[in-house]
Amino acid sequence: MKQGWIGVVAGLAVGLTAVFMTQRGGEDGGPRRPTAAEGSAALATCDPGSPAVGAVYDKVAAPLHRYLTSEPAKALEAARGQVANLLDARIAACVRALEVQQARRQASGVDPRIAKVAPHLDRLHAARTRLEELIGVLQSPQASDAPAKLDALDAAVHAIGH
Repeated sequence: MKQGWIGVVAGLAVGLTAVFMTQRGGEDGGPRRPTAAEGSAALATCDPGSPAVGAVYDKVAAPLHRYLTSEPAKALEAARGQVANLLDARIAACVRALEVQQARRQASGVDPRIAKVAPHLDRLHAARTRLEELIGVLQSPQASDAPAKLDALDAAVHAIGH
């Protein structure tokens, strides 16, 4: 019982600290401007020419493929977990790269790689849409359309690097 209360108190302390730190913004209390390093890191993560998205997807989607017909609940868990995290992280990096570039545009000009980010982001959103369709099918009692939806997701993710 004592450990439970300690956990609750520790959780509240961590949560309140996170809220206060995120609300603080910049040192002057205003919104924090993105740095060039953040923009470069986000742009590197969002690199449209990187074939790594397909390779990483193949690795994290392996349980999804394995359990699709035999254990749909595990396939759904894989789709909502690692596959969704992969796509969401790439989308967030691309959005961040665009935000940083927009903030830097007035000061130092445009990074030539940024022109490829918007079409890349569109392909990421298309893959995320295919994932949502697959999740919807896996949640239904009759998941007979799941293999076709998974094929569409595979094709959308592998089209991201091109």
